[in-house]
Amino acid sequence: MERLIALLPVLGCLAMGVMMWLMMRGQHGPTQHGLDPATQEEINRLRAEVALLKQDRTTTGHDAGEPGARP
Repeated sequence: MERLIALLPVLGCLAMGVMMWLMMRGQHGPTQHGLDPATQEEINRLRAEVALLKQDRTTTGHDAGEPGARP
């Protein structure tokens, strides 16, 4: 009985670690494959827009680090 009482903190830590791992690992795989075509099309459109904005930012020479740059 004393041995069980001495092991309870260790078992508690292990149980909490397993529970945290299960909660934090997420469900990233299946959700990305289950997107409907309209959502995927919107994501692709937004990615293309971001790419154009990045390209425009590099071609104009305005960078966040420049003193005269405006957002």
